[in-house]
Amino acid sequence: NIRCLIPCATDQDSYFRMARDFAPPLGYRKPALIKSSFFPALQGVNVKVSASDPNSAIYLTDTAKAIAKKINNNAFSGGKVDKKEHKDLGANLEIDIPFKYLSFFLEDDIELEQIRKEYGEGPKLPEEEKMLTGAVKKRLTQVLTQVVERHRRTRAGVTEELVDAFMAVRPLLPSKPESWESPRGKMKMDDDKLIDESLIDRVKRLTGREPHVFLRRGVFFSHQDFNEILDAYEGGEMFYLYTGREASSQALHIGDLIPLMFTKYLQEAFGVPVVVQLRDDGDCSLSDEENRRRAQDSAKDIIACGFDVTNTFIFSDLSYIGGAFYKNMVKIGQCVTVNKARGIFGFSDEDCLSKYCFPPVQASPSFPSSFPHLFSGMDKLRCLIPCAIDQDPYFRMTRDVAPRLGFSKPSLIESTFFPGLQGFNGKMSASDPNSAIYVTDTAEDITYKINKCAFISKQQTDQEYRDLEEDIPFQYLSFFLEDDDELERIRKDYGEGKMLPGAVKKRLIEVLTKIVERHRSARAAVTDEMVDTFMAVRLEN
Repeated sequence: NIRCLIPCATDQDSYFRMARDFAPPLGYRKPALIKSSFFPALQGVNVKVSASDPNSAIYLTDTAKAIAKKINNNAFSGGKVDKKEHKDLGANLEIDIPFKYLSFFLEDDIELEQIRKEYGEGPKLPEEEKMLTGAVKKRLTQVLTQVVERHRRTRAGVTEELVDAFMAVRPLLPSKPESWESPRGKMKMDDDKLIDESLIDRVKRLTGREPHVFLRRGVFFSHQDFNEILDAYEGGEMFYLYTGREASSQALHIGDLIPLMFTKYLQEAFGVPVVVQLRDDGDCSLSDEENRRRAQDSAKDIIACGFDVTNTFIFSDLSYIGGAFYKNMVKIGQCVTVNKARGIFGFSDEDCLSKYCFPPVQASPSFPSSFPHLFSGMDKLRCLIPCAIDQDPYFRMTRDVAPRLGFSKPSLIESTFFPGLQGFNGKMSASDPNSAIYVTDTAEDITYKINKCAFISKQQTDQEYRDLEEDIPFQYLSFFLEDDDELERIRKDYGEGKMLPGAVKKRLIEVLTKIVERHRSARAAVTDEMVDTFMAVRLEN
C-alpha cells in the first residue's frame, strides 16, 4: 500500500495515466504525478531540443566558452530590434529564451523579479533602470556555466564502485521529517489520515448497518481524529454533527447534496444531534425580508434531505448569533492574528473587513457551548464535521485554537472535489446553468445536460482503455449509483470499450433523475411550520 510520487515532464502523462488506470485492478494505489512544464530549445518557445542540432541546447559537456557562444548567437530574444525601441517598449518575456531559462535556473527570486521588471517593463521605468538583452544573456551565461561546472565536478567524483552501490539490490532507508511547514503553520506529517478499510469496517461494526456509498467509494476519503469520535462513541459518550450551507438564491446542485446526504446518514447511524448553520450574512445589502426568504428556502432544501426533526437544529447567522455563540466568536478572533489569517485564507489588503470576521463565525458551531439550549454543561462534548476538502483551512484554524479555549478539537471527515459537467478543470458556476445538475432541473433538463455538456474522456483506439478518472458520466455514477456490482461492471465494460458513452450517459440520467425527483417531492412536502420547528431554539432529546 505504499504510495508512489512521479515527478515527470508533461509529455510523459499518457504513460502514467495508463498506469493509474491499471493500478486498482491489480490491487495497488494509483501513482501520484507532479508534472513539469515544457522546456524550450534555445531557438524559441515553440522549438524542441534536437540531438541533430547541437546548438538547440546547452549540454552538460559544454565548456564555459561554448555556453557563452550558444546563448549569444542562438538564444531567441524577446527584445526589440534596436536599443531605442527596446527601451521604449521592453522585452516580450513570454517568448524571450534568456529570461525563460533564468526563470528555471536562477535561484534568487528577488533578482529574477528585478530582471523581469528592468528587462520587461521598458515604458514604466526611468532610463537608468532599464536592462538590455546583452545584460540578461550575460547573467544567464554565468548561471548556466555554474550549473554545468558544478555537475561536471560532481560527476568526476563518481566512481564505478559508487555506481554499483546505487544499483545494488538492497533495502532502502527513507528518512521522514517529524514536521513540515505549511501556509497554515507547523503540523505533523500524519495529521491528515486516509480512510481505510479497517476504519470503514469499524463504522459498520459500531452502527450495525452497511457503510454509506460515500464511505465505500472513497468520496469521503480523509479524516482528522475520526477514530477518537468512534472511541468515545464505543465508550458510551455522545457527540454531535455540524454542517452548513450558504443561504443563497441559487438552487442546490447535486454536489451540494453530498455533505447533506452523508450527514443525514451519520445522524441515523449513530443517533446523534445535528446543528446546521445557514450562512445568511454574506450580503447585507439585501432587505431583511429577502434574507429571511433565502434562509427559509435553504432550510427547506436541507430538511428535504431527511433529517430527524427531534434531533436537528437549523439556525441562521443573522437570527441566532449572540450570547454564548458571539462570546466564542470573540475568543476565537483573539487567538488568530491578522498575519495568520492571511496565511491561512489568502486575504489581501483589498479584501473587506467582513472577510476577516467570517472565519470565527464558521468556527464557533464546532464548540458545544455555542448552543447552551442544546448542550448546557457539556463543554467537552466532541463535534464531527463532514465537509468538502475546500473547507479544510477554516477547521484547521478551529482545531488550532480549540485547546486554548478549553474545548476538544473538532474531528473532520472530508470529501473529495466534485467536478462540474465540463470536467475536472471546469468549476460549477451560477452564471453557467449547464455546468451542473440542479435539484430544480426537470428530467428533460438533466437529459440535455448529460448528453450535450458532460465531458467524455477520449479513447483513441479500440485497444486503448478509456481514462475513467477524467470521464464525467462515470465519475458521477461513482458518486451516486448505489449498486457496487453494477458500477464495477460499468467500470470494466466502459473502460475496455465494450460499453459506449451513450449507454453510460443513459444510466446516469436515470440515476440523477431519480435523485432530483425524490428531493423535489420531499421538498414540496416541507411546510413553513416545519421550518419553524427545525429552527426553534428548544431542548433536544
